[in-house]
Amino acid sequence: MGFARGFDALYDIYGTPRANLKGLADLPELLRLLWNGKTFSGENSLGNFPYLYMNEAPKKAPPMLLGAMGPKTLALAGRHYDGVLLHPFLVDRAVADAAGIVRDAAETAEVTALFPDNWMKDSAALGNADHCARRINDQFDAGADVVLFHGSLPNQVSDLLEAYRQIRRSDYFDANDPWFEPSLPGTGI
Repeated sequence: MGFARGFDALYDIYGTPRANLKGLADLPELLRLLWNGKTFSGENSLGNFPYLYMNEAPKKAPPMLLGAMGPKTLALAGRHYDGVLLHPFLVDRAVADAAGIVRDAAETAEVTALFPDNWMKDSAALGNADHCARRINDQFDAGADVVLFHGSLPNQVSDLLEAYRQIRRSDYFDANDPWFEPSLPGTGI
C-alpha cells in the first residue's frame, strides 16, 4: 500500500488540510492498530475520531510504503513504514544516500532501547547464521508454531536459511503440520 505527501497546491485545490510529516507518521501507526483488531478514539494529527474500528481486519495486512525524496521524509519512512518508494529519476549516488538515510532511521527507531539488554540476547536471534539457526529450533522447542524473520536483509537470510537446513528438525514438522502453505523461495507469494 503506497502513500506519499503529494504537493501543497493539490491539497489547496481540494480544500483539504495539507499533508505534514506528523500525519505521515501517525497514518501507518493508526492503520496497524486497526488492522490488528484494535479501536481508536481520540485526536491525532489526522483528525478527531470519536471511534474508529474495522469490521473485518485484513487477514494479511499489506506492507506500507512511503514515496519520499527529501531527507526528513526518507527518515520518516525508515521509522514508520515497511519500505520507501524513490523518485524514478535519481542517480545512483542519490539512491545510495536515500537508502542510507532510511536504514539509519530504521535502526535508531527500534523499540529495543526500551528493553533490558538481556531481553534481546535471550529472546532474539542476533548474531551469525549458525547461532540464529539454533535460536529457531529453540523457539520451536519452547512451543512456537511459527517463527517470523524480520529486520534482516535478503542477503543475510540466505546464509541463515542454509544454516537452518543443516539443523532443521524434520521430526517437529512431521508432527506439527504448519497451518499455512509456504511460499516458493524468492517469489513473495
